[in-house]
Amino acid sequence: MTTLTKYFILTIIVFGQFVCYSQNEKITAETQTIVKGLQKGNTYETAFVPERTKSKQLDLYNKLKATATDNELKLLTEHKNGVVRVYAFVALTERNPQEIFEIILKHIDDKEVINCYSHGFEFVHSVIYKRAVAEFFVSSQVLTTKERQKLDGILIFSKYHLNYTDYLLRDIEPQEKYYNQIKIHAQASEYKYAVIALARFKRKEDISIIENKIKALPYYSIESIEIFPDQYFKNVLNHFNETESKPYGIYSAVAVFQDSFAYKYLYKSIQEPAKNDYYSEQKAKEIYKAIEKYKCNLYNELFFQLWQTDFIINDSIFKYLKTIDQKRSVQIAIQSLKNPDKLDNRTLVIEDLLNFLIEFDSSSAKSIIHFNIDSADVHTLSDFVDKAKYFKDTAIINSLFVRLEQTDNGHIYIPIVKTVLAYNDKVLNNRLLDSIRANKGIKDWGLKDVIKILDEYKLKL
Repeated sequence: MTTLTKYFILTIIVFGQFVCYSQNEKITAETQTIVKGLQKGNTYETAFVPERTKSKQLDLYNKLKATATDNELKLLTEHKNGVVRVYAFVALTERNPQEIFEIILKHIDDKEVINCYSHGFEFVHSVIYKRAVAEFFVSSQVLTTKERQKLDGILIFSKYHLNYTDYLLRDIEPQEKYYNQIKIHAQASEYKYAVIALARFKRKEDISIIENKIKALPYYSIESIEIFPDQYFKNVLNHFNETESKPYGIYSAVAVFQDSFAYKYLYKSIQEPAKNDYYSEQKAKEIYKAIEKYKCNLYNELFFQLWQTDFIINDSIFKYLKTIDQKRSVQIAIQSLKNPDKLDNRTLVIEDLLNFLIEFDSSSAKSIIHFNIDSADVHTLSDFVDKAKYFKDTAIINSLFVRLEQTDNGHIYIPIVKTVLAYNDKVLNNRLLDSIRANKGIKDWGLKDVIKILDEYKLKL
């Protein structure tokens, strides 16, 4: 080895030691202690409710965030431990996002996979999972629109597979500069949603690629038909019609065509028996969701069928159907309200149905209200009790008092108290006070609410 070579190697070693020494000097002893703790824990932890979660890792992270300088955090994004890199990066994004973009670019291919733990709370379960360090960097929410667009473009051409890129391809709008690369991804197997991105270009030469992906991975690909509803894809849909198992999303892919093919396909699907009641219910809900998404006059009969046979109706479609066929809507509304427990009332459709019947068939409305005051459970009773105020009917009033005197559930007796008072009848008011006094199950928070309601009518127990 020559003297010059030896001198060169020695210079490199000394310079390297100097750089390492200078970097360590920039990180305080306090920060180094925190980092050692995070490295020892070696898990990236988050919490649904941080202030009510006990975690040594989270405590250390909060200390890091509170004491480390911006420069220290930048240096720590290059730390040998992936968990430390992620914590440093997250802390930096919360504090000083101006220089984040360049840091992210350095970590696009940061392949280290780290352990992660999300602390749950009450009804939210804790979750253990693994995630590549790069995923934390590229999914940062602090980038400007221009930076995000630039980064997304880089990721589309990156050779390193990221879950973020897969979801990016699922949602990205078509841009010609990405077409060739997206087509390559769609033909390969790394990115499940690449075919969705390809479908957005709506090019007939890509139909065979899209078809193959739909048949191979329908769960991830069948939305392509909604995006690019070429007539050719009806063959693909018929292919699935011949199989016992239908992929999720197939009915929307059919409904998008809004023609006789779609109507016959969906009508047949409604009539076909399912494996069991659960599958039958799920199928009906999926078809309803599909025809609601692509609502047209052609699907009116399907809406009526699903309402009548499967009790599937919501507020917006009901308002639509009652203008299409009022007489039929009255008949099915009566049938539905005799079985309120079968209705999904998240859109408060029971109230809409009752108001409709009160206006167009008050006799049936009165009968149904009476029936449900006697039999409805706590989840639906209040709707019928509230509408009872429109009928000062002896039989209904007696049923109200029977329910009042036999329950200790505030969600039952409070609506009944309100309805009886709405009659504005002194005799009924006195009867109400006697019933409340006699029912020892009316107590605690329920009793307090009842007293407040009575006060509004200047009544005292």
